[in-house]
Amino acid sequence: MSLKKSFILLFLTFSYVSAQSIFRFNEPRPLLRASDSGYAMQPRWSPDGKQIAFAGSNYQGIFIYTLANETVQKITDAPSAGFEFSWSPDSKSIAARVSKFEKGFRLNAIKVLDLKSGKAELINKFQPGAMSTPQWTSDNVHILYTFKKQFKLAVTKNEPIPSKNSSASFSKASEIIIKQTNAQDIILKTLPGLDIINLVASPDTKKYVFEALTGNMYVIDADGGNLINLGPGDSPAWSPDSRYIVYSITEDDGHVFTKSDLYIVSADGRFKQKITESDRLEMHPDWSPDGTSVIYDDYRDGTLYILMIKDKSTKKE
Repeated sequence: MSLKKSFILLFLTFSYVSAQSIFRFNEPRPLLRASDSGYAMQPRWSPDGKQIAFAGSNYQGIFIYTLANETVQKITDAPSAGFEFSWSPDSKSIAARVSKFEKGFRLNAIKVLDLKSGKAELINKFQPGAMSTPQWTSDNVHILYTFKKQFKLAVTKNEPIPSKNSSASFSKASEIIIKQTNAQDIILKTLPGLDIINLVASPDTKKYVFEALTGNMYVIDADGGNLINLGPGDSPAWSPDSRYIVYSITEDDGHVFTKSDLYIVSADGRFKQKITESDRLEMHPDWSPDGTSVIYDDYRDGTLYILMIKDKSTKKE
């Protein structure tokens, strides 16, 4: 390698390191011990930051932990309800896919669970067939899901239907699709060879992060451009400022998980930081709406932990 090339490589390396941001966290502390509340997994902050919803063992049921009084409330015990449920934008309801078994067949439906009244509204009839987890559109009224690979757009009965158009993002096989309430759907991007799962829009709606069945995570701009391969990872969640993603990297022996730690990566892929390292199986992270903490579960024993951000030092961000 020539001296000129060596100098350029050294300069680029130095520039990369100088641009990094370093998050410092306090020691993780148990927020909800399995011995007190039973097994807990997949915690998700409410949009207003006042509550945390989580699933029970094997994703059965959904529970609400209220931070102000540190109480836990079960809002449903339905099988599979805790698998990738969705908070409403106003933090008053949760949409969940629920299941039941009749004559040996599994039937699925979407329910909206009202936290204040405790009532559950059935959005569609229980029926056999593949049904995706539900997603709220930005108008806080419509719920999007797929049934037998066809898009369905439901309207909750307790709210007026707004006249303005609202949308939500969705993935189907290798396609990223924008589903609109009052206009034609848009195929944002088709990515041949990538089966897309866990598509998550950034809070500012300018980017998407998603997993592929290959095991890697990707970020793409909301206009379908600038696809970035972030490397191995799963369960991504955005920081409130849309600049960073917290996620996990897991290992297994083909039967059970053997190791899992949490990482932070910048949306451009240039910065990456490992933020946990223990004998716990740290999984399903979620960033608090105020940006001050990360919550996650220990998949091994079902305890919920919280990591408080001590500070973030920046250089040439």
